[in-house]
Amino acid sequence: MHMVAITKKILLQGKDMWESVSARYDAITLAGG
Repeated sequence: MHMVAITKKILLQGKDMWESVSARYDAITLAGG
């Protein structure tokens, strides 16, 4: 794989992970608030 393809893959995976973390944090905040 080219470096660009590897970088894009990592960024996309990181974005998905961050969105799931943010959603979970929002759920905890709403439940606690």
